[in-house]
Amino acid sequence: MTHEFVPTLSRVPLFADFTDQELSEIAPYFKMVTIRRNKNVLSINEEGKFLYILKYGQVKIVVPNEKDGSEDILASLGPGNYFGEMSLLTGEPVSATVKTSLDSEFLILGKESFTTLLKQYSKLSFSISMILSKRLRERNVFQSFESLPETVSVFSQTGGSFSAKLSFLLGLFLHHEGLGRVLIIDAGGTDESFIHSLAFSEAKEKLDAFIDSHDIGESLRTVVGKLYQYSNESEISRHFGLTMKKTRKTRVKELHVNQHDSYSYDQGLYWLKVTEKDTHSLMLSEHVSPLLSLVAQIYDVILLDLGNMVSATTARALSQSDKNIVLAERNIQSLQIVSDKLKKLCRMEETKLCNTSFILFQPEKSAPDTNILPAIKKVFPETLVSLNTLPFTLDYCDTVTRNENMIFSRTPAGRCIGRLAREITGATVGVALGGGGARGYAHIGALKLLEEENVPVDVMAGSSMGSLVGAVYCMTGSAAETERILRTELAESGSIFDLTLPVTSFLRGKRIRAISEAIFKKMTFSDLIIPFYVVCVDLISGQEIVINEGSVSQAVQASSAIPGIFKPVRVKDKYLVDGSVINKVPANVLQRYNAHNVISVNVTPDRDSFMEARIAEPEGVGKLIRRIPFIKDMLDEPNILQIINRSLNITNTQMSRVGAQYTNYEIKPIIEHFDFLNFKMFDPVVEAGYVAARKSLEEIKKIIQ
Repeated sequence: MTHEFVPTLSRVPLFADFTDQELSEIAPYFKMVTIRRNKNVLSINEEGKFLYILKYGQVKIVVPNEKDGSEDILASLGPGNYFGEMSLLTGEPVSATVKTSLDSEFLILGKESFTTLLKQYSKLSFSISMILSKRLRERNVFQSFESLPETVSVFSQTGGSFSAKLSFLLGLFLHHEGLGRVLIIDAGGTDESFIHSLAFSEAKEKLDAFIDSHDIGESLRTVVGKLYQYSNESEISRHFGLTMKKTRKTRVKELHVNQHDSYSYDQGLYWLKVTEKDTHSLMLSEHVSPLLSLVAQIYDVILLDLGNMVSATTARALSQSDKNIVLAERNIQSLQIVSDKLKKLCRMEETKLCNTSFILFQPEKSAPDTNILPAIKKVFPETLVSLNTLPFTLDYCDTVTRNENMIFSRTPAGRCIGRLAREITGATVGVALGGGGARGYAHIGALKLLEEENVPVDVMAGSSMGSLVGAVYCMTGSAAETERILRTELAESGSIFDLTLPVTSFLRGKRIRAISEAIFKKMTFSDLIIPFYVVCVDLISGQEIVINEGSVSQAVQASSAIPGIFKPVRVKDKYLVDGSVINKVPANVLQRYNAHNVISVNVTPDRDSFMEARIAEPEGVGKLIRRIPFIKDMLDEPNILQIINRSLNITNTQMSRVGAQYTNYEIKPIIEHFDFLNFKMFDPVVEAGYVAARKSLEEIKKIIQ
């Protein structure tokens, strides 16, 4: 009778020349072990004791990054791969750490048994020597690669088909962000009629052929998988507004599963419906890890549509995912319901939620709660959370996707899903807006151009005037609305200057506060539809303070409080002032919060032409009236506000050059001839930003592609 390990061993290159009889002879030397996800199989510098053969699951090989203490990933290995043999052969310590990416099952061979088999089978020694030689040659040419989510779960607070609809839209965006093959696994029980309504038809490739050619297919023999492929390519450009990017990643174009057969796998978006053969019920929890390790070899990313079920299968899927997306209404009660479900699921698997994005919709029957992010962090204190707030209900989003008169990718819902897709593919676009007083109107023009050319803005950061423009844009999601609001509330609202006795500042700042409160009212960062970070400085500690919680109005006021000109803003035990004091263009903040491509808009001129014009030799009447000393000083000398601001700018210019390492591209409008204090000069400054962005467009598109 054939030993149970023979099918696995027969597919390992080390034993490619062994007969079935010989494999049956060596199989008893091995034993089976199971290791849960995110556990170390081997640790760097430890003594090697076993040869490991991966039956099912997935592992990553990592080494420490000496610069920042993180880990660099050298390789990712799936079923049929093996490791640990080099340490057994050379006697050297293990050269890298091996971690499980999924629950994994291994065949392991001890050092003594390994030595015995080498002596007994010369063909194994020859095979080892050839592989060892190859690996030694490759040892010094390993290149690390970015760890991107490969398995993403979608869980919903509500029932119905909405999680399936979101999975479909996200899959479509992922494919057109450059992932060659995207798979949605239906674990939520979606009706086949709904799948067909999304324009999926039966796929020509058959997953069964791939399952049957792998040993782990044995553990899946009680399930049947029906594979569909998205077929309505004409809709992608016309209705969804998506343009296929150059494929940035694809695991498999053609798989050679054995020496006799090969199967071709086309690029595209696929949907897999898995059920029990006999009962036609949904797949069981024990099928999740083997299935994921199988399909991970032939798809670039896997989306698990979990619906809203609390089950062992859902719990296992969440525990195996690199990223989770949770759909809920934007109120504390709904969050409590979904958090109770998630906690129960985590207890089932004795695990914790990993990287999680919440998509919050307007409640159907009640007002939305504000400042929701602290509530989420309180419920999930150990979870890396990002927040996506949408200003409409689930029903509205469903309507938008069916409206053929709208280009979905340009709606708020489409932008949110696009942002999630770029998070997964490692292609998010962050925009950093610098300070510069009235010259900051140029930010509006730059944003107008980016929007017209469909350059995504996934996250923003701002200092000083950049915090005001950025906050309005993240509130509205529209450059046109940002222009309208700031024209009305700032450029046309009268002077912002309200002089006071110069004890802590020359200006009281009441006008700035009134403008900020009129625009943002009681809005919090949780209410913004684009994630936003405001940069300030604490006068007490001298530290940079990055705000992304609480009142938007207060944060903008603090970031705009130029020292000596406006009063500091007191927040708890801090006196906050203009973030531009130490960070003129906060590109580094965006990198810190994982923006992959950073575009900066720098409105601080290297040379101040407006101030320079004051020293030009006057003629005519101007020369005559300057004979009066008081008038001469008033006309020719910069005022104290200009002196303070320019002094800060000179320092900031030097810091901006150092900070350029954090940005992929800098837009620098020609605005030095505009007065930074003239907030009534609006349209020409906006136009200068638009022109500068237009000149930069070709380079920006190269970066984001």
